[in-house]
Amino acid sequence: MSIFKVGWFVAVALAVLTVVEYIFAAEMADATARFLGLTLSAGTKAGLIMWFFMHLPRVWRGEEVH
Repeated sequence: MSIFKVGWFVAVALAVLTVVEYIFAAEMADATARFLGLTLSAGTKAGLIMWFFMHLPRVWRGEEVH
């Protein structure tokens, strides 16, 4: 998969997760479910950002790969 396809996938995933966060925040009546939904969505978004935009997997590669 090319880097551009991965970038588009990450961008779309972040957009979808943002919509999911809004729905949980605006529509969920149960506070526990709202908290869990927002936490899961935010954690997933943070993971995607660290993986793709911050190039976190490079930390564990050898020096020759950089």
